[in-house]
Amino acid sequence: LGNDNYTINVWVKLNSLAKGGDENSVVISNKNGGPVSFLGYIKRVNNFGYIAAGAYLSSWSYRYSVTTPISPDYWHLLTWVNTSQYTGSMYVDGVLQTFDDGNATWNSRTSNNTPLNSTAYAGGETLDGWIGQIQLYSDTLSATEILQNYNAHKCRYIY
Repeated sequence: LGNDNYTINVWVKLNSLAKGGDENSVVISNKNGGPVSFLGYIKRVNNFGYIAAGAYLSSWSYRYSVTTPISPDYWHLLTWVNTSQYTGSMYVDGVLQTFDDGNATWNSRTSNNTPLNSTAYAGGETLDGWIGQIQLYSDTLSATEILQNYNAHKCRYIY
């Protein structure tokens, strides 16, 4: 996927929020036996989970949402969007998220173009939950398209 236009949708249902360490539950990463340069994860903040991401380019850049909490035992559509201008945004259940710095975008540029192929990550940052579906788009979906995608698929996960 690299730094070009892409969108990642992942249906996730947590069994529990991460405890200890960075209190992160990695949902997706581009780890493939080498260094990680992109993480899509759920970050525990004040006993709530929030969509988050990290990108590595000479140092790590991290952002997490403060808009929509992600509770265990419920399905949520998590969406990460990246443009060729290295601008990332995130959505939960089709809703654009505001980040811990007050913005709705962040610098999502990474140091390599390794493919997204793994949820494996070291230690306690492994996801404790279910992944129902992963959709990778080689384009930047609009907010309207992301919401349409959520509405079209939620009957499979929310009942």
